[in-house]
Amino acid sequence: MPTIAGRTRDQLIQAVGYHLPDFFVGSTTSAGGDTTSVIDTKLRGGNDAHNGKWVRWTSGTLDGEVSRADDYVQSSTDITVAPAFSATVPSGASYELWPVDYQPARIADFINQAILDTYGRAYNPVESLALHADGKSLRYDVPSGISALSRIYARTTFTSLEVHGCEAAWNESVGSGLTAAVDDEIKWRGNSSVRITVAASAAANALITDNITSLDISGKTHIEFRCRSSIATVAGDIHLLLDDTASAASPLETLSVPALVANTDTFVRIALATPHLDTALISVGVRFTTDNGASVFWIDDIQAVNHESAVWRPVSSRGWSLEKDTGDLVFTEEAKESIGYTLLKLVGGDAPLLLTADADVNEVDDLFVIYRATELAFQSRAVDKPEYAQQAFSFGQRAQARRKHLHRLRGTRQVS
Repeated sequence: MPTIAGRTRDQLIQAVGYHLPDFFVGSTTSAGGDTTSVIDTKLRGGNDAHNGKWVRWTSGTLDGEVSRADDYVQSSTDITVAPAFSATVPSGASYELWPVDYQPARIADFINQAILDTYGRAYNPVESLALHADGKSLRYDVPSGISALSRIYARTTFTSLEVHGCEAAWNESVGSGLTAAVDDEIKWRGNSSVRITVAASAAANALITDNITSLDISGKTHIEFRCRSSIATVAGDIHLLLDDTASAASPLETLSVPALVANTDTFVRIALATPHLDTALISVGVRFTTDNGASVFWIDDIQAVNHESAVWRPVSSRGWSLEKDTGDLVFTEEAKESIGYTLLKLVGGDAPLLLTADADVNEVDDLFVIYRATELAFQSRAVDKPEYAQQAFSFGQRAQARRKHLHRLRGTRQVS
């Protein structure tokens, strides 16, 4: 089994430091009184013993700042740095003292190089439910965050209740600037969708609703529907409302519609917030929470589903491919007919993220990254200090041994 990664860049940098000569972790024992004095009574060595070393703060107001020791006075255990830090050095702040040869920023670079070494060999596991087959299309965009696919599953059975089939225009309450009609051209299931036209005059929070026969969806976990917007939106611009009072006057569920790409069919799946309260729904609504000006919004096939009840069938690897130039997911005619109109589960992985901030969390086996970054650190000084070559070789061997812990995918196909 692959080892679960999870150390931050800050923790990885320090872990590499512990393998390097003359690395020290301490904390100030008194305030320096200015922006250039680091005082720690635990420091050892005579005058100038720490000159040229790097001071990196790991806590407090100076966290993450780095400067270089310009002078060290043994009697006061005071390191004077240049350039000055951004604020007065406090007492009790933790710091690292790095060897002259190793600026901490270089260690961060070595860590990212170690992560880059895994590209194409290891992946951060990803499972996506973002695609819904429509029973007609052969080609789909692979969801963002997936750089390789290994398996695809089709949802065959699950428990669901239709909230609204969107076969008739909504008319329970229609807010100012909104009009509703059925659309038999842009649709996903049945004979039509509901097309809601938003005039430029519509204000923020414009709401349109429709009444439904009392419905208990307390045993369900998610709402699923298909939609399209004539303009791009961000998450939360539009909300779907469910209520047990007329005209969605006090909604039990206020479900944020994710960001939509203009004129793009989108399958939406949102977890219910309080399903135990959703026992007698009689109104469904769409609220245009943000005033984005004139637009058109289509919605269809609103279903309440129980995710836990889903049964998944694997789609044969012969039934799908990834187009080289576009990265599109393409099904064969036979696979399309077999899959039909249903939710897809994509299993694959994404290239591990490079770490650009101290709080960023590693997605690769931690020990591999530490050993490989340490190897690179010793290699970088091996020409000037030949004794480091053996250390580089030793950590290289450890890094190689950890490669078996990287998360690999079987039958992987690369997304372009």
